[in-house]
Amino acid sequence: MRVGCQRIGGIGSVAAVYAIEKRSSGSRSTVLAIVLAVGCLSPAGLARQFAGGSGEPNDPYQIATAEQLISIGRDPNSLPKHYVLVNDIDLDPNLPGGRVFTLAVVGTFGGSFDGEGYAIRNLVIRAPGRDNVALFGYVKRGGQVKNLGIENTDITGTRYVGGLAGLNGGTVSSCYSTGHVTGREYVGGLVGCGSGMISASYSTCTVTGTGSAIGGLVGSNDAKIVCCYSTGRVTGQDYVGGLVGNNAVVYFSYSMGHVTGTGSYVGGLVGLGSSKCTRNCFFLAPVDGGGPDNCIGGALTASQMRQRSSFAGWDFWGTDTDGTGDQWFMATDSCPALVWQTGTTGLRAIPAVAGLSLASAQGVLREAGFVAEEVRYDFHRTIPKDLAIHTYPSSFAPAGGSVAVVLSGGPYDSSTNPGDGTAGNPYEIQTASQLESLADHPELWDRHFVLTTDVDLAGTTYSAALVAPDTNDSNDGFQGTAFTGSLDGQGHKIWDLSIATETGDYLGLFGMVGQGAQIENLDLENIEVLGGVGSYYVAPVAGFNAGTISGCTATGSVSGHAYISGPTLVGYSSGIVTDCQAGCVSMLRVGGTR
Repeated sequence: MRVGCQRIGGIGSVAAVYAIEKRSSGSRSTVLAIVLAVGCLSPAGLARQFAGGSGEPNDPYQIATAEQLISIGRDPNSLPKHYVLVNDIDLDPNLPGGRVFTLAVVGTFGGSFDGEGYAIRNLVIRAPGRDNVALFGYVKRGGQVKNLGIENTDITGTRYVGGLAGLNGGTVSSCYSTGHVTGREYVGGLVGCGSGMISASYSTCTVTGTGSAIGGLVGSNDAKIVCCYSTGRVTGQDYVGGLVGNNAVVYFSYSMGHVTGTGSYVGGLVGLGSSKCTRNCFFLAPVDGGGPDNCIGGALTASQMRQRSSFAGWDFWGTDTDGTGDQWFMATDSCPALVWQTGTTGLRAIPAVAGLSLASAQGVLREAGFVAEEVRYDFHRTIPKDLAIHTYPSSFAPAGGSVAVVLSGGPYDSSTNPGDGTAGNPYEIQTASQLESLADHPELWDRHFVLTTDVDLAGTTYSAALVAPDTNDSNDGFQGTAFTGSLDGQGHKIWDLSIATETGDYLGLFGMVGQGAQIENLDLENIEVLGGVGSYYVAPVAGFNAGTISGCTATGSVSGHAYISGPTLVGYSSGIVTDCQAGCVSMLRVGGTR
């Protein structure tokens, strides 16, 4: 049967579709025609069916009602668009017009969805014979879901079952789920199965599976999980974990739930994984109802879970000595909470001020309930002088607390540096802005540099190597200027380097380290270098090395097509690599063969 797309009965909005559905006899042909008509809504029709916005990244469609949320899954044109919640949404099937869903509310989603801190409540899905069952059936690579709560959910499926997403190839951040999730295999409280990053998220769901890859947060995940936790009871057969069932790179996370597995590979934190890939992570000890202890992650008693000293190396709000991301908050006699859980932390979100004048930035902060008298300065590659870069602290502060405005001093000028770039007096790198400035000055890539402190690059995702990138990835071979100088890390850390591209080559802190160059004594922590199907030479330190790299370490994950780093931390080397080690670098080859 050949099916065409045509306008039926003047249908131009979801409300009109509902009215026709109620009046129709429910015949198969009528319902099929109506669904196809919705799939062919014009952009103007799409705009009318939402509460506002145009669906573009800087003007997302506004979701105010259950009908508007459900309509995303009915129209293929809606799936790559951008959305924001403007209030909580209740999907309780007992409400007038409510229903029990028999598949994911939104199927394959490739856009962005910002919950803005609101929640979707009482979602019920009964799909015991289906896969990809959740609010989002599949979040594609490049898709993004953030700042969203899924509360009191009750979901049943077969494979790839979760509260938020059945399959996740994109990114999930600052999200949570509560309720019950049940399936056969690849079942998780938040995500069923994933190859995308999950950060700053949690689940309290009770998770039940009859097969393998069952986890309190995610059933199985091939990418990084950072700053997450779970507290619900988890039951399954094989590969069962309090946080993750199978295959995880996990940093700075914990689980509190009781875990039961009737088969093999069962753990309080991760069912099956490498202890090298689980860094600064903990689970509730069996003596207090957690576990079991399979030596992946550290076992803490209930008392230890409520002591900040148990979580050495974690980035807590209120101090810069452990990083500036401020992911965690520790209240007295409580387990760690994510800083955005304002009901627990008592903190308030600080509004964005980037690009505003000082007076405007201070006005926005005062209106949000903060004291904004202090002014600081930093350099910035793109924000003009005397405009705001960000605030300090940057994310959350107590109501009525003091928040400084950090103004731009313009691009960094190396002429003010204490060093002069010679081997005997190298340029000193003390801040992220000074390190970033190297990207704009290839004329300095034959000079000498030294780190004098740890540098935190959190908050920025780059599309190419930070130093000596390839400048034309459409041509074979390296196109650009190689780094031929030296960088001595002096044992200091570079935190949270993030690079993401679909096609770029020569990816890493350095794209090309040329002959005669030397990189030494450098520690890269929590890095993520994500290439695509066309990405060659992908690594934490250097995509390609023709010089000497020594005494370097890295933790994190990388992905690409070919020449991806292993324990040597470079994608390909014709030079010397010595005394280097990967604490854990998760390597994923995208496309092709291994």
